[in-house]
Amino acid sequence: MIFLKRDEKMEEVEADVAIIGSGAGGAVVARELASEGYRVIILEEGAYFKRERDFNLNPVESFRAMYRDGGQTVTLGNPYITLPLGCTVGGTTTVNSGTCLRMPHKVLMRWHLEHGLTEITWDELNLLYGAIEEYLFVKRADPEVAGKNATLFLETAQSMGLSGGWLPRNAKDCEGYGVCVFGCPSGSKQSMDVSYIPDALKSGAMLYSRCRAEKIIISDGRATGVEARLLDVAEGPGSGLRVNARAVVLAAGAIFSPHLLLRQGICNSSGEVGRNLHIHPSTGVVAEMNQPVG
Repeated sequence: MIFLKRDEKMEEVEADVAIIGSGAGGAVVARELASEGYRVIILEEGAYFKRERDFNLNPVESFRAMYRDGGQTVTLGNPYITLPLGCTVGGTTTVNSGTCLRMPHKVLMRWHLEHGLTEITWDELNLLYGAIEEYLFVKRADPEVAGKNATLFLETAQSMGLSGGWLPRNAKDCEGYGVCVFGCPSGSKQSMDVSYIPDALKSGAMLYSRCRAEKIIISDGRATGVEARLLDVAEGPGSGLRVNARAVVLAAGAIFSPHLLLRQGICNSSGEVGRNLHIHPSTGVVAEMNQPVG
């Protein structure tokens, strides 16, 4: 990384590509581009939590530290739906369950018919899915470490003639702690913070954690950089960061990518930015059992 200048308020750096966000989108782009020799700078608002130091099995501490708004983000509607968002290096992949599902075929057909995205083919997607699944060690959950509660649930569903099965997860040699949503303490879950991000850094990418992107720099109709705030530095020298880049990748997730665009009033000629959010809520099931369930 080359430092161009530093004044009283703004530190300025150069890159080929500036990436906003280090989650499932930004981390993959960072690793792929850095491995090809591009100078990559990743900006992440959250901190870089480490397994040995921070993943301590304490739900309250994890929610406060690793989730945006302490895990209390909700969607407005009928009904209200909790939308837990990670605020960490690795994004929400650091604090989700690790479930890795491929796009349903009917969704791709809808893209083809309603949006004209016919260049994206099912065969091509399957090749990409296969490569990513191999890299992240995606496989069906191991019944031996899934827990008795999950086993009983599946057995009962099958006895009732209901379809079901073990979910595919990005876990390598899972030890069955069962606290995936608080950060995997064994490092088995191949979230971005232990997979793509470390590999991107090994290939020369630079990571600024606790660094909030505040403005995309536009020059002659092109995105040419990012202005950000270093959150752990007091106001004054070094509190700001400007990344000058040949390209900018906005990968701040389905919520904050459109938020940043709308706040600046850019990239919205269609009028659709911030609309069309699709989520798939899940719920828990509670039962009174006639035997102890571990």
